[in-house]
Amino acid sequence: MRRKNNKNISVPSKKEVLVNTNYTVISAGTELAQLNRITNPNVKFPFNPGYSGSGVVSYAGYKASFKVGDRVCGFLSHSSLSKVNRNNLFYVPNDIDLSDAAFSTIALIVLRGLENIDLSNKKIAIFGQGLIGQLLLQ
Repeated sequence: MRRKNNKNISVPSKKEVLVNTNYTVISAGTELAQLNRITNPNVKFPFNPGYSGSGVVSYAGYKASFKVGDRVCGFLSHSSLSKVNRNNLFYVPNDIDLSDAAFSTIALIVLRGLENIDLSNKKIAIFGQGLIGQLLLQ
């Protein structure tokens, strides 16, 4: 039986981090599709919605490469505490506001999409006016 902390989240493993979440970003189209089982068949219920946020490390496994007090962003659910694998987090420098850093995962989705498009002399249509589409327009 694994130990539990006072928030009913199991203690992070050696490569996991517990993050006190400050901000999360909602991509309504993606999250509604998941909740309604329209797309993303890999989601298994029950699950915690959300996948982009920022906060401060409150506990780190001994091989997690983070320490208590580090400002981080990445794959965080819409909850006050998130247990996250170290590979799904990034350091947030002190000169970047945590509210801006909360967009990190969504910005990576946009970046990966752009990397797969040949933009030379092509016209591109973006369907949808959600958050990801709005970032692509930028």
